[in-house]
Amino acid sequence: MSMFYAKYTMPTKLSRTSIYLEPEVKALIVKMAKQEQRSVANMVSVLISEALESRGVLPAQDENAS
Repeated sequence: MSMFYAKYTMPTKLSRTSIYLEPEVKALIVKMAKQEQRSVANMVSVLISEALESRGVLPAQDENAS
């Protein structure tokens, strides 16, 4: 691990994963992320959470909760 990486990364409880996407799918995600002023990683996380909620395997998040 480089010194720059170790010094400037934020600690997180989230796990990391890698995925492969068709270029067209990635372009759509990038476009959505820009429209919602999100990072691509956050947009992917939101889309996965929404898909899991719609399938009933993840409880719906309360949008008004802080």
